[in-house]
Amino acid sequence: MITLAGLGTTKDGLSLKAFKAISGAKKVMCRTQFTESAAVFKENDIDVEFLDDVFENSRNFDSLNKKLAARVMEAAKTQDVVYCVDGSVADDNSCAIILKKCKNVEIIEAASHSAKALGGLDFRGGYTSLSAYRKDKFNSSVMLPLAVYDLDDKLTASEWKLLLTDAFGDEAPAAIYINGKIHKIALYEADSFENYGYDTVLVVFDRKFTEKERFNINDLFDIITALRAENGCPWDRDQTRESIKNNLIEESYEMYDAINNGDIDGILEESGDMFLQLVFHTLFAEEEHSYNRGDVFTGICSKMIFRHSHVFGSDNAGNGEQALDVWEKNKTKEKGYKNGREYIDCVPHSFPALMRAQKMQKRAAKYNFDFSSIEQIYQKIAEETEEVRQVKRALDECNAVEKDKKLEALKGEIGDLLFSVVNLARFYKIDAEEALKTTCDKFLKRFSALEEAIEKDGKDMKNMTEEEIDKYYNEIKKS
Repeated sequence: MITLAGLGTTKDGLSLKAFKAISGAKKVMCRTQFTESAAVFKENDIDVEFLDDVFENSRNFDSLNKKLAARVMEAAKTQDVVYCVDGSVADDNSCAIILKKCKNVEIIEAASHSAKALGGLDFRGGYTSLSAYRKDKFNSSVMLPLAVYDLDDKLTASEWKLLLTDAFGDEAPAAIYINGKIHKIALYEADSFENYGYDTVLVVFDRKFTEKERFNINDLFDIITALRAENGCPWDRDQTRESIKNNLIEESYEMYDAINNGDIDGILEESGDMFLQLVFHTLFAEEEHSYNRGDVFTGICSKMIFRHSHVFGSDNAGNGEQALDVWEKNKTKEKGYKNGREYIDCVPHSFPALMRAQKMQKRAAKYNFDFSSIEQIYQKIAEETEEVRQVKRALDECNAVEKDKKLEALKGEIGDLLFSVVNLARFYKIDAEEALKTTCDKFLKRFSALEEAIEKDGKDMKNMTEEEIDKYYNEIKKS
């Protein structure tokens, strides 16, 4: 049996339950003697084994906590043990290891240094608590206030000052609990004190949007919520899913252009614009209580874990193509497609037509509906080209009554031809959408050069013959 007992933040912070457990125990162990709360053992003449020697033989805090936990668990093999830690059990990583590995464990909690610091500031409400030795757990989206405890030396305080000021700004409101006193400070002052110790806690508070230098995703949610409030912005308040749905497409294309142009500033800006649209749609859902932002992140994280079973499961993928096969296999399992029709039909109908065609063909191929050779595709393109010619001849010879019908037939045949050309691109592993975009850009470049050359010679394209223009165009193509 192991009892994990928090000592609280001072020598007077021990609960009656914890005192009874310690006093009646045959074996008491304590993480360290160098805290104010540890004085309770000496003052009450309690026999205790301090584990400070473990500190000296540990290369880092992960190693330290593992060794502390191992020491306690080894002692518990022959007798019941009460293991005491400064502050709160919940804040101690060696206790977390014991709780994970042992079944027969009792917890006697006490006030944490974080709670004491916040309590001294008359704070009420939720906050985030994080050990100074777990910088890997920090991200700028944490809920504020953030209480960083275990700030036991000036170097650690300096490291956290740099980390936090980068996230929240130099002037972010903060407070430090040190030497039993609370000091309200600006964040850049976090390492300006003396005598940092195990009980030192740095607290960073939130502030008004207009006073901030740095923001995170939570701020964006809060800003849009404020804009949609009764006293917010009339335009933002009036928006619905339907009213702004096209913005998603527009912002995606603007992002696409920025990437193609290698415009890093543009990519940064458009990334924010895309996030804005997603935040809007998430808030619509929260307002109607259909789902919330937690559901969004849970959904995408769960999907990424499930579909990457070659990373998080037992599947294997030695290259990108195999990884995509695993992804599609898991996606099919996840979606529960009953047949090929459902699998193909789930390609979004609103995709650009070339992109949709290519994805539909790729999915049909998984059901063995595909060309077996490139020559068959060339033959198919020739057939479809001839059918376009035939329908066009019929259109030219038909009467006014049949014209609309023949035009619709021509549209269908040209669509068939384009579909066959997409197949050709797919067989050559070329993105048809990208290929046509490249040609559009090339056409614009050549047309611009053509027009400039003609204008330079004092001519007007509109008044020139096809043969005259072709001569210029052929020269442009050579350059």
